[in-house]
Amino acid sequence: MKQGHERPVDRMAARVVGAGVTHEYSISDGAVNSFLPLPVRKPNRNEAGQDCFVDLSGRKFGRLTVVGISAEVNARWVVRCVCGSYGLRTAKTIKNADQEACCHQCHLLAVAKRKDLIRRTGKFVDTKEFLK
Repeated sequence: MKQGHERPVDRMAARVVGAGVTHEYSISDGAVNSFLPLPVRKPNRNEAGQDCFVDLSGRKFGRLTVVGISAEVNARWVVRCVCGSYGLRTAKTIKNADQEACCHQCHLLAVAKRKDLIRRTGKFVDTKEFLK
């Protein structure tokens, strides 16, 4: 480095020269993910009698299959990903899911594969390409 350039001139130069801050992906506190099956229950009469209630059990949305209503957490459905992990989702989240909807583990794996491809080849590919 040239003489006199050891320290950055101003704050912006310090940000450019300094080490970057990394962001680590973390699962939200409310998210439940398990490789063990989560307890489910059948819809009760009050739920089944409502006009807006739709039984989603057994239906497939993206990579997720709906197992049933959660026995422990109200207003959540238990879903199973193709990788074998179980999770909880609301009915709205399940109905509005993409074709590539998946669990957190599959998403993190796809992000890691994408970063590795970018590092190796410099080619930018959408994360959805790794979920097919």
